[in-house]
Amino acid sequence: MRVRADVTGDKDVLRELVRFHKAGDRVKDVLGTVAAKIAQQAKTLTPVDEIDGGDLRDSVRATKPRATKAGAFTASVIAGGPRLEGLLSERGHKEPGLYAAVVHEDPTLTHATGQYKFIETPWLQEAPKVPDMILSELDKARG
Repeated sequence: MRVRADVTGDKDVLRELVRFHKAGDRVKDVLGTVAAKIAQQAKTLTPVDEIDGGDLRDSVRATKPRATKAGAFTASVIAGGPRLEGLLSERGHKEPGLYAAVVHEDPTLTHATGQYKFIETPWLQEAPKVPDMILSELDKARG
């Protein structure tokens, strides 16, 4: 989605910049709300195995929404961290720091609770709603 404005004078430029800034804040608010919702849903789906004692589930978090240098807006839901780095060797993997990725992607692993694709599943449910949410917020900012 692209947003465009045509301006002719200094006052128009300032007005449009203020409007875009407010609209950008609204877009970041939407992304933050959606990312937080996805993270919460992902935690309920995250496997809790004896090997990690719930550390993987507890590591699921949403990042703060931000504007990139390229002018895009982004927010993420991530899992993993230092407490999980040594666990892959026990599952036959040699690279440290990939435990969350392996558990997320490998459908052959069995878990006491939870499932693989624990972040992707809620993301696929929520992502189709985001464009309409953003358009609604942009309409509010414009109106």
